[in-house]
Amino acid sequence: MKKSIFVIALGISLAANEGRAQQDLNAQVKNNYYSVSITAGTNGLAHPVNNGSKRAKPGLNIGANGDYMFNSWIGMRGDFSYNLFNSTVGSNVQAIHLGLNAVVDLTNIKPSLPMNPVRTFSFQSYAGFGLATLWQGKFRSYDEGPYNIQGNDDMLFMNFGFVPKYRINTKTTINLDACYVLNIVQDNYFDGSGMYEFKGYGGFLKFGVGLTYEFRK
Repeated sequence: MKKSIFVIALGISLAANEGRAQQDLNAQVKNNYYSVSITAGTNGLAHPVNNGSKRAKPGLNIGANGDYMFNSWIGMRGDFSYNLFNSTVGSNVQAIHLGLNAVVDLTNIKPSLPMNPVRTFSFQSYAGFGLATLWQGKFRSYDEGPYNIQGNDDMLFMNFGFVPKYRINTKTTINLDACYVLNIVQDNYFDGSGMYEFKGYGGFLKFGVGLTYEFRK
């Protein structure tokens, strides 16, 4: 009788411990939250580009995004990016990109690592697609002249990037953001000097430093 009672008590104890462990795991895995980020930096052309576009020099990059993390390692991102390309011919070229990305926190993706969403250092990657417009001179202007192709060039784009983060408190991080953007069906050169004979592809890199604020409970 005593042996049976001991076995039952042991079983109840093990079940309770397993339940508490599962609750702790669920609390970590379901660590969902919102965050907003702002970045500022520079950009530069990358392959593939048309030779004429090489007369565009690095310029300004400003970005903002909002993230929703479903758990401690995967989420979605909506982002806005403004880029200025300094042209050596004509007026400078400007671009706006609006995108939707999947985000993966590579620091927490390995099951062997403890699921700690508030690490001092973390490393995210993201990839996605969206809509973009590129113009020279006045927005929505369609005047044309030598080395002065104006008018909106609307296109699709794909991008992927990496974001190392350093946490300064439980809700704020300092970020580095490196991203490659590939414009699809681009007409105008990045330097505004002409247009592709056929629908082309234009690639550029953007680098920024920024801050992220997380809306955690």
